[in-house]
Amino acid sequence: MDKEISLREIAVLIPGHGSTENSQSSQATRALAEELREKALFAEVHAVFWKEEPHYRNAFQDVGCSNIYVVPHFISEGYFTKEVIPRELGLMGRVTERDGFCIHYCDPVGSHPGMTDLLLKRAAEIAPGVERSEMSLLIVGHGTGRNKDSAGAVKQQVEKICARGDGFGEVLGVYLDEAPHLSDWCALSNFQNVVLLPYFIAEGLHFSRDLPKILGVKKGAVEQPYEIRLRKVYCAQPVGGDPVMVDFVIDQVRGFDGG
Repeated sequence: MDKEISLREIAVLIPGHGSTENSQSSQATRALAEELREKALFAEVHAVFWKEEPHYRNAFQDVGCSNIYVVPHFISEGYFTKEVIPRELGLMGRVTERDGFCIHYCDPVGSHPGMTDLLLKRAAEIAPGVERSEMSLLIVGHGTGRNKDSAGAVKQQVEKICARGDGFGEVLGVYLDEAPHLSDWCALSNFQNVVLLPYFIAEGLHFSRDLPKILGVKKGAVEQPYEIRLRKVYCAQPVGGDPVMVDFVIDQVRGFDGG
């Protein structure tokens, strides 16, 4: 960010997805905004949504600062970060000046380099007694035909974890809406212990409804591992609600490069 501007002089806007069907879809984004407000680093922090109020189209009506940093609460550089958010917020690039505002469009939280460590922390927490060499680690993304980059975040994490040489039996990327599909997890994985890391922001319908349905797990079941097809399946919580997200947003603002 501009070194001449202090954090106390800026507003941070956090666009999330939200849902008209499931209130949990926006909880992580709302909680993130509240935690940032409690830290009192910024003059203002606002959460806005595509599917809920306050809506993207009204994003700036309650903002009092002239300098605004927009940090998407999304995993990947894809359809929403490249098309929907810029269109709805009237952004013309990395920096947009209009209506008395100077709007800085930051990278989404999912692009933060700390995401790899966060995923590995989730794997260790959900399956603490499982040797990595005896584990299939499956990073679960949404995937979409709307934008080829939407699956890129999962692929990058698979590559990063494999490059670290941490000794996992295998590391795979799977998706809800494109191949390789999560529904084929049993055929894709080669180990008895299967750890699923949902690379999602929220505990919305994809996590609470779609994953249990695909796995054949009773909705609301909490005891893990799940015994499925003679495998032991562990499923972590989505990454978007982790407390470290607060630090990720702060880093995206401080590290903003308008080039």
